[in-house]
Amino acid sequence: MYRKTMNAFSLTALLVLSACSKQEEITPEYDDSLVTTEDSSDDSDDESEDNDDGDDEDERDDSSEDDPPADNDDSDSEREDEDEDDDEDEDEDAPEDSFSGAYSGDFTVIITTTFGPDTCAGTASIDVDEAGTLNGSGTCSFSILGSQRPVLSGAVAEDGEVNGSVDLSAFGSAFSLAWSGVRDENTLTANYAGSDSLTGVGDITYEVIINLELEAPVEDAGDGSSPDDLVDYSETGGIYSVRSSGTYRTIDGCSLDYDMYTPDEAVTDTLVVVQHGFARSKAEFTDLASHLASWGMPTLIMDLCHSWALDVDINQNAADVVDLVENMWDGPVVYMGHSNGAISSLVAASMDDQALAVLGLDPVERLGGDHTDVARSLDIPVVGIFGEAGVCNSWNSGIDVYMAVPDSDLYRTTEADHCDFEAPTGTVCTLACSGSNDIFSDEEIRSNLLNLGTAYISWHAAGDEDAYQWVDPSGVGRTALTREGAISPL
Repeated sequence: MYRKTMNAFSLTALLVLSACSKQEEITPEYDDSLVTTEDSSDDSDDESEDNDDGDDEDERDDSSEDDPPADNDDSDSEREDEDEDDDEDEDEDAPEDSFSGAYSGDFTVIITTTFGPDTCAGTASIDVDEAGTLNGSGTCSFSILGSQRPVLSGAVAEDGEVNGSVDLSAFGSAFSLAWSGVRDENTLTANYAGSDSLTGVGDITYEVIINLELEAPVEDAGDGSSPDDLVDYSETGGIYSVRSSGTYRTIDGCSLDYDMYTPDEAVTDTLVVVQHGFARSKAEFTDLASHLASWGMPTLIMDLCHSWALDVDINQNAADVVDLVENMWDGPVVYMGHSNGAISSLVAASMDDQALAVLGLDPVERLGGDHTDVARSLDIPVVGIFGEAGVCNSWNSGIDVYMAVPDSDLYRTTEADHCDFEAPTGTVCTLACSGSNDIFSDEEIRSNLLNLGTAYISWHAAGDEDAYQWVDPSGVGRTALTREGAISPL
């Protein structure tokens, strides 16, 4: 039943997006020369004063020899002082803030409905106060139920047992799942299985898996590393580029119209090849190609021959593109694609021994297609950046393919719809595929996508070390976006 439902959604996407043919209103006029113009820190010493306490004590000792014996009031004072000393000793022996602490780490919820399991994997941070009250939040993303900002609450008992709840949402309705776990000196963990009934979803079973570690005090690394200090690759790189256009007739008879963006000052001998999605064209990636070239990376876009309602052939598109590349370029290649083009990019990389890496933007597998075997054969790094699951991306049908790549890094961009990955996009796509923006604006989403995508290409194509903080999942940039909920690992 689940498969039939998904097929129905996918068929709907096929019919809706088949209308997204080349749109004149979104195809800008370009000059032969494309130009990007934007180019791309009291110490105080603590001082202390020494007091002659010893001299004062000597003076008091000398005067006490002639003093009369202490009366009862003084004895009472001494006993009170002793009691206070005992209390202080007890406080020193007792652990400070026995319940308090900040914990962070991995967070996973698996919900199983009549349609099957749906996993929300991400991160969470939890604070536990001195009374044992637990509060926190996180970020994760379901394939079907979408991105989540889970809220966690509960209490820690004296024996370390934790009883809590996690608040999530589905189809516009909020719901809460109970869980229990254990907290010790350095960790807070849970592996809880339960069942419930959700409005709009029905009876479910679920698992809550939490693996958090006590956060150490943050120390200055001394290198000034913070998100604000990193290079922002969503800004233009400031290098002039020239666009040249042409048509190439492939071995199978396809006439490929293409645009080549060549930077005046190339920083790499690696070519970036961008493939569009179903019922789209190179017009939806002119801004992206110009942007990549502004960072010194030559970029090629083209109109695929087999990407329309009555002719969808991902394998042939890949073969055509590799044929074009081999006749235009003598050097390494990074393949990049959107929607069906993201799957075609995997196939093209498998055909080209010059391929260095692949970047997939909201990948979509064609109806009835299965490229997992091709994905398993790749021995190069692959990143898949996904949007929210919906009709326009066949409910993230490309996840299984990209997960099959041995060296893959997959994550979702919160609230991103299928059109947010195009640059520029058009009204036909946005009318059919736009999603809600309750947390992040379209500008923030598209800026993050451009930043992450450009950084990934720059790292693999040019060895740009500044870009690595956005590429590495533990890097400063990626970590910051994950913590604020802008992206979540899959």
